[in-house]
Amino acid sequence: MGDSFCYQLDLVIRLVDTTVGWPVTEQQVLFKKNGQKLAFYTRGAGVHVCLNSGREDMKLTVIVRGYLETTVDIRYKKLAGRYPEVYVDLIPERPKYGYSDFVDIIGSMPGITSVEAVCLTDPLAEAAAYSARKQQMKLFAARAFDEEAYALIHAETASFEEFHVVSVRNRLFLQLAQPMETEVKPGEKISRIVRGKAEKDGNYLLRLRKDGQGIQHLIRYVVNGKTTFRKIGAESAGDLENGRL
Repeated sequence: MGDSFCYQLDLVIRLVDTTVGWPVTEQQVLFKKNGQKLAFYTRGAGVHVCLNSGREDMKLTVIVRGYLETTVDIRYKKLAGRYPEVYVDLIPERPKYGYSDFVDIIGSMPGITSVEAVCLTDPLAEAAAYSARKQQMKLFAARAFDEEAYALIHAETASFEEFHVVSVRNRLFLQLAQPMETEVKPGEKISRIVRGKAEKDGNYLLRLRKDGQGIQHLIRYVVNGKTTFRKIGAESAGDLENGRL
């Protein structure tokens, strides 16, 4: 009788370039669990799995060549499903030489806990209808939904609400993880979220990519529990190089 081996899949990690939403395919990747190196196995573009490491809450540090180091809190009670899965949004490093297509919003603000943005000129879809009872959203023609979280943009109030997608059917029906907190109006745009970095000392960084239409983003940041939205358009683009909130 041959030897038998038993494996437990403890965590699926999906690495995403937050500025564009693409999987991070860089092979030089290092994971650390509470400061100690964590073994992992690559399972496709941007997908890594941890086996037999134990399902204990931890601080997971992710180090990838070409991206800023980031640390995320893993809380297994918040990870649903048989195979716990977490998306890690990575901010690309600026090239040391040559042209850069990034715009940075960077500074320090005591009490800041998060900073993120949505692009106003490149929506993925538009909402057509919403069923609160079924937690389903019907869309007009849409592009692929490959990430976990997206934003519904409320143009009238210059704000957006984040929601999480459980499944997608025919690109026209989204099953949501939780009910929407605000009214969903037909025609409201859906966009992906660009994540920034807010540190305990108050330093923050939001790195956005320039596109052919310039910078047209709606920023959301939270300071001491208060949420603020700020729209950045072409008229203020000249002030954004190393600009502040």
